[in-house]
Amino acid sequence: MQFHFHRHEVSGILLIVAYDSMKAIKKYHTKPAPRKHRVSIMLNDSEMRALERYCDQYTVKNRSRLIRETLMRNILKRFDKDSPTLFD
Repeated sequence: MQFHFHRHEVSGILLIVAYDSMKAIKKYHTKPAPRKHRVSIMLNDSEMRALERYCDQYTVKNRSRLIRETLMRNILKRFDKDSPTLFD
């Protein structure tokens, strides 16, 4: 039986997932690293309304976490998409 391991880091939490035939069989994670770096963003009125509407509609209690995880998910997805494959 051959296992494939995928390493993901989101919001300072390292998640290593072992796959067997594309089925996750075991997950390992570490404690989140302390956050030391501040990032500020500016939104226009329509972007802010959209964010507030989303948070209200989906009962988001922590907007910072939502923005951080959404950003990191998109970054990791792009890294995954841009990484070389065996046949490149």
